[in-house]
Amino acid sequence: MMCFHNIREYDFDWTLTQEVINTYPTETVDTIKKIIDYYGLDGVDIDFEGIGSFASDKPAFSSFLDLLGDELHTTGKVLSVDMFSTPCYNAPNPSWESSMAPHVDFMNIMGYSDTYEDDNTLFSSCPQTPSEAHTYPFRYSYIENYLTVTHAVASSKLCYGLPSWVDNWGGQCLQEHILDIDDISSAGGLA
Repeated sequence: MMCFHNIREYDFDWTLTQEVINTYPTETVDTIKKIIDYYGLDGVDIDFEGIGSFASDKPAFSSFLDLLGDELHTTGKVLSVDMFSTPCYNAPNPSWESSMAPHVDFMNIMGYSDTYEDDNTLFSSCPQTPSEAHTYPFRYSYIENYLTVTHAVASSKLCYGLPSWVDNWGGQCLQEHILDIDDISSAGGLA
């Protein structure tokens, strides 16, 4: 698969995303299709990342995924999208998922070494403070419940991003994390 991202000068630049989703969605979809066809790829992963509150861009982002998904799916190609693991101050994030889910095949949750089942980190300044039942937002179980229960996203679309640069994190090795994900997710997908 091709990874299509918004990096400029060695960092993610949300203004590039805004250009794609607001000004050039059709041209971008056409270009992506040409690249996929030319190289015989299975699909595309959209890795547009923004640090900050970009909630006003959510409708245009979802519309772009709808347009791209329709084009790819008619030819049997796959569309995945990368997202942050927490619903605060970044884009796209889990609070965007219910609007993105109908258009994509997989959602890659970029938690990496920050997410693990025994993580006791609490949000202190998030407008979407977790409920008492799901207090710890960096746990696999919180992410799974937030997406499947709160936003009605099918578990089969979720792929948990695991770090490739460390042997263990959160006091566990990779195999233990995979088993944790398998315990809480009916999909258990890995990214």
